[in-house]
Amino acid sequence: MSLALTDRKVLSGMVLQTLVGERLLAPADVYRVVPRRIWIRRKSEGSLTSSEFDALYRMLRLHLLAELVFGDARCASGWLHSPKKRLDF
Repeated sequence: MSLALTDRKVLSGMVLQTLVGERLLAPADVYRVVPRRIWIRRKSEGSLTSSEFDALYRMLRLHLLAELVFGDARCASGWLHSPKKRLDF
């Protein structure tokens, strides 16, 4: 509940600092959501737009859930980046 009540601007700044400091996502993954030039500007500003925040938050959440399932960051990243034939239509 406290997460839902947290100000988006504060939360986006916290996510931004965590992504930069902890290296939780590979830069290539971040650049899929936020282009490199804009990412550099956002880091200097210290905040993300709401759509950038939502996309990065979902990506980070999926990455962490995959790590929980596989028990290893490399295995999780490999699985997340591999094609899923069952999802092809």
